[in-house]
Amino acid sequence: MCFNLEEKTDAELMLIKGIQAKYFEKEVIYLNKIGAYQHNAYQEMKRGDKKLLKLTPFIDEKGIMRAGGRLDNSKTMTFDNRHPIILPNAKSEEIQSLVRHHHNRFHCSANETFYLIRSKYFILGGKATINSIVKKCVPCQKASKKPSQQRMGDLPSERVSVGLPFATSGLDVFGEFHVTQGRQTKKRWVLLITCFHTRAVALYPLPDMTLDSVVNALLKCHSQFPSLKKLVSDNGTNFKGASREIQESIKAWNSDEMNEKLSEDGLEWSFGPANCPHFGGLWERMVGIAKNSMKACMNGKDISIDAFDALCAGVGGIMNRRPLTKMTNDIND
Repeated sequence: MCFNLEEKTDAELMLIKGIQAKYFEKEVIYLNKIGAYQHNAYQEMKRGDKKLLKLTPFIDEKGIMRAGGRLDNSKTMTFDNRHPIILPNAKSEEIQSLVRHHHNRFHCSANETFYLIRSKYFILGGKATINSIVKKCVPCQKASKKPSQQRMGDLPSERVSVGLPFATSGLDVFGEFHVTQGRQTKKRWVLLITCFHTRAVALYPLPDMTLDSVVNALLKCHSQFPSLKKLVSDNGTNFKGASREIQESIKAWNSDEMNEKLSEDGLEWSFGPANCPHFGGLWERMVGIAKNSMKACMNGKDISIDAFDALCAGVGGIMNRRPLTKMTNDIND
C-alpha cells in the first residue's frame, strides 16, 4: 500500500497526538484550558514536569504541543526548527523506534542522530536519551566497538620475591645498527638481559646473530654476575617487531644444542609460550628504552665498533640509575 505525502503527514500528526495524549495528557488539557496557543502567550504553564516547564510549551493550530523559545523571528528556519514537537524520553517504545529510524538510515553517530531529530522533535532527556539507544545498535557495535581486554594472570614468583641480582633474567635481541670498521660498514645487534628481581639491565653487543655469539654474550654476563642461573625469553614466533634476520636466526637455533652449551656453566634457557608476546612485557619495555636512547645518540650516523661498545655500556649504566618510582618536586622525597 502506497501513501502520498499528505496522507503520510496526516498519519504522522495522528501518531504524535496519540503519543502526547498518552504521556502528556494533563499538560495538554491544562494548556488548552489556559489558552496557550502561541509561543508568546500571556498565560504560561506553571505546574508539571520541570523539564517541560523550561520549554514554555504551547499548543499549535493542529493541536500539537510544541516548545516555545526565542527564535520565532528567524526567516531562515522552518517552523519545526523554531518550535520543535515535544516528545517523552526513551522509556517509551515509540520514541525508541523514532530514534532507531533516524539512526539506522546511515548509522551516524549519536551527535548526528541528535541533530537530525532535534530539527523537528524535542525529546525530553536530550543526548542521554539518544545515547542510550544508539549504543545498543548491533551493526555499529560490530563495526567500531573495541574487543574486551584479556585479564592478565598472576606475576611469576621471581617478580614478587627477593633474590640475587640476575638469578632469573629475561632477555631479548634488538637491532640492527650500522657500525664502521675501517672502510667497511658492518651490522651489529644488542643482547639485552634484565633481572626479574631488581629490574637491572645489562647490554651486550653482538657481532652477528649466530647461536655462538649469543651464547658467548650470555657467558660474559654469567662471568660478571655469577648468580645468573635461569634465562627466559620470547618464543621465536613472537619476534614480530624484530628484523627479518633476527627472526630467521632464532628459527635456526637448536634449543638442545644451546642448553647443552649453557648447562656446562649451570645456566638454563627457557622460552615463553607461543603467540603470547605479552609474556615478555618485562624486557620489551627495557628494549624500548634502550633502543630509543641508542638511536638518539647515534642520530642516524654510523659509528665505530669501539664507540658502539661504549654506547652500549653507557646506555646500560644510565638505565640502571633510573628512578624506580615517580619523582616529585617535594624536597623531602
